[in-house]
Amino acid sequence: MPLTRFAIAVVTALVAAGCASRSHPVTLDASPVDREALLGAWDGSYRIEGRRGGSIAFTLGPRGDQVSGDVLMVAEGAREPYTRSMPDGLPRGPGLGGYSDVLTIRFVRAIDGQLTGAIAPYWDPDRSCLATATFRGTVDGNRWDGTLISTCEGGPPTYTGRWAMRRKGPAPPR
Repeated sequence: MPLTRFAIAVVTALVAAGCASRSHPVTLDASPVDREALLGAWDGSYRIEGRRGGSIAFTLGPRGDQVSGDVLMVAEGAREPYTRSMPDGLPRGPGLGGYSDVLTIRFVRAIDGQLTGAIAPYWDPDRSCLATATFRGTVDGNRWDGTLISTCEGGPPTYTGRWAMRRKGPAPPR
């Protein structure tokens, strides 16, 4: 493994471990059956047009009323993950709060096995813009997968990609 990829893997693992216990609350709108299907801890990854990839962590508490989730995005060839702040370190957008190396999932909707959601604004250094991402997908047992679209605040370019997640262990008891 080339040194750059090794460094990215190490940074990714350290950031993911450091952020695992500080996940952000997420608004969840789901039918009772879909809420049940989403219970548990999930890990996954995404890829945008071959340009970048990253890991995804999402957890739904056993009572179905506590949801949290973060997205870690690391561009290929980068030494650090994407952040919610601009290069000067100032947070972007209203309500973003402090500085973070993870991006926040804003909401998730799950109905009849179909998922939709959005990621709060983040600084995209590839496009030098404030970007947001939306995702769609399906739930099939212990696997979720689907598509995503990332757009800049001022318009093009728009990136599209795919994502997939798997449940870590069994669903928690109700």
